[in-house]
Amino acid sequence: MPEQLKKDLEKERRLLKRAERMAGIGHWQVDLVNETLEWSDEIYMIHGVTEEEYTPELESAINFYHPDDQDEIT
Repeated sequence: MPEQLKKDLEKERRLLKRAERMAGIGHWQVDLVNETLEWSDEIYMIHGVTEEEYTPELESAINFYHPDDQDEIT
């Protein structure tokens, strides 16, 4: 990857992280093929856990949401 592209990508990541922090929202990404889930730093903060305490998993991450909302997520 060209150096300038790497710098531009890192700048965009920092901006996204700052925007999430300011807005109090986050993002997550799921890979259904490998059955993995990734959370942004803000999602960890919203749920009151750290990366060291909790590794998001498809089966258990749904439990962070209110039972009435879980059907909408799945």
